[in-house]
Amino acid sequence: MNRLPARIAAVMLCTIVVFVLTVGVSNSWLSRALDAQARDQSLAQIRNARDNLLSQVRLTTLDYAKWGTAVDAIEAADLD
Repeated sequence: MNRLPARIAAVMLCTIVVFVLTVGVSNSWLSRALDAQARDQSLAQIRNARDNLLSQVRLTTLDYAKWGTAVDAIEAADLD
């Protein structure tokens, strides 16, 4: 009968250790998964922002490149 409390304590200790390890591994795995997801979303946002900026620069450059032709057409009353 003297060994029963020691065995109960050992089982409880092992259970607590397994629980703590499980929580630690779960937290580590979850944080890595969330970091990877955040990285992927950030890269997608950066690509979209870069593509939008590039298209705006192209349109602005095209507008300024054809500015003289547009002025000539307006002065000639050629609205087409």
